[in-house]
Amino acid sequence: MKQIPRLILCISILVLIVFLSSSELYARAGGGGGGGGGGFSSGSSSGGGEPETILIMIGIVFIVSVSGFISSSSKKKRLNKEKKIFLINNPDFDPEAFKKKVELSFFAIQDAWSRKDLTKVRKYISDGFYQRFISQFKMMDTFLQTNVLSKIRLKKLHIDSYKEDGPFDIIHIEIDGSMKDQLKCELKSSINKKNNGSFTEFWSFIRKKNHIAKDLYSTDLCPNCEAKLQPLGKASKCSYCNCILNSGKFDWVLYKITQSSAYDKEYSISKKAAIHAKIGELKKIDPEFSVQSIENKASNAYLQILLSHTKKDLSLVRRFVTNKIFFQLEEALPKETEVFNQLCLNEINLINAASKNGKHIVAISLCSTGQKVILKDDKLKLKDQKIAFQSMVIFLTCDDSGAKNPDTLYTHNCPSCGKDIIDSLDINCIHCGEQLNLFENDWIVSGYMPKKEYEESYTYNTSEELESLIW
Repeated sequence: MKQIPRLILCISILVLIVFLSSSELYARAGGGGGGGGGGFSSGSSSGGGEPETILIMIGIVFIVSVSGFISSSSKKKRLNKEKKIFLINNPDFDPEAFKKKVELSFFAIQDAWSRKDLTKVRKYISDGFYQRFISQFKMMDTFLQTNVLSKIRLKKLHIDSYKEDGPFDIIHIEIDGSMKDQLKCELKSSINKKNNGSFTEFWSFIRKKNHIAKDLYSTDLCPNCEAKLQPLGKASKCSYCNCILNSGKFDWVLYKITQSSAYDKEYSISKKAAIHAKIGELKKIDPEFSVQSIENKASNAYLQILLSHTKKDLSLVRRFVTNKIFFQLEEALPKETEVFNQLCLNEINLINAASKNGKHIVAISLCSTGQKVILKDDKLKLKDQKIAFQSMVIFLTCDDSGAKNPDTLYTHNCPSCGKDIIDSLDINCIHCGEQLNLFENDWIVSGYMPKKEYEESYTYNTSEELESLIW
């Protein structure tokens, strides 16, 4: 028997033994993947089952093993091809030095999460990533919740893929780790949780192709003016020279952490020909167009909208939503204080794009999980009895000539005069009077709807009719 068939047979037998002996193990292996563990139906059998069942399972496991082997071989070829192209464009790239930055960020991010303080990592995380964490921190603070991580181990990390996206290079890193995870709420002990287990995540880093090689990870000096960086907050910006630190101009920036199951789904979506073609058309018009940048803004906007809903404070979002959307959000504000327990943004995918009448418009699907609770008189009442799934589509619109000064609006800077702006219901800059929520300034939230409603519109309407729904 040849080496490969023997290997596949051994794997099949091993997996079958595990399956028949311990359904609990598969349930645990499902982790936080959101429903079912291991990909098999749990059934009701408590023993080994009938011979027919065993034969069927042998067949299933054998097919899965063969598919996994073929997939692994194909993935290795793809990675080698991507690496070759990447190294041609980046001959000075040092993979070991890069991995050290990833390792440093891994432990620093866990510490920042436990302390609810992103000051030390702000310089090398994207604005969307920052907003994701800050929104969760503020939700947790609303009902006196902490999430302490300990016994953190980084078991393995390796580069999964090298990608290009407009003016950016992207590297996706697969990370295997373990930790003790303790979630504690002072207002309601029934939602407390403890977990001690392993996980696999994909960490995505971006850097501009025309970057200036600097180090954001092991120094506290500004990469532009070399002044000592002051504590960073909403904006990752040097207070002396106003240089944006996390633009990808100087070093690799962490912009997304994705769970394994969601990562595979994102990769399959990105390969769809129709989406790829539409993105290609936008990039011909605007060479600076970047999918990751759009998804970063969408996640930033989505979480600030959720936070404004909880805080009943639309000044958090006024600057980057159209007037129409602002009034819709105003009408939707709840009478009670609704807070999300264990809010997590699981998936962000650009699913549609078009150009019309001098405007670009994109549709981004965002899937999140969380448990709605009502806060009243310092007491919590469960609105959702368990963690629930929510899927929305947000539309962003921008002039096809590109943003006047990209990324400033979402980092609390006026796109016109560059000065700091505060959260306010006044739509004009307090310094120069510029109207902030113009399509010429940045990508503005121009619509939103449940994903189910979007899919029905997309299925039963022509593309022209769909466009009319979102303009």
